[in-house]
Amino acid sequence: MKDRGGWYKVPGPQGWEYRHYVVDDYFVEGECLKDREDRHGEVRIQGIRTHHRTLSRYFEEFIGQGFLMRRVLEPEPDELIAERDPVIFDKSSRIPYFLVMVLERGRDA
Repeated sequence: MKDRGGWYKVPGPQGWEYRHYVVDDYFVEGECLKDREDRHGEVRIQGIRTHHRTLSRYFEEFIGQGFLMRRVLEPEPDELIAERDPVIFDKSSRIPYFLVMVLERGRDA
């Protein structure tokens, strides 16, 4: 989901203020370009090629291959990084950066 979106941010007294995350064209699958920021919110790498797929596309593919889903987790950041990396902590406290799926091969597969 994150590859089809980006943060709306504005300059603030302490650096960037991240207001909200905007997702555009979620249902458009395929290649997309993203920028990568450093821990202070400054763009360091532009135009990284990545691929977006919907969650249903992933889930249906795993189910179609005979996997059983045991758990789906949306990891939250550890409070220990709040002081060291406040920008990353703030951003990852507001939206999940990735999912963890625990799968098991079904007996019939």
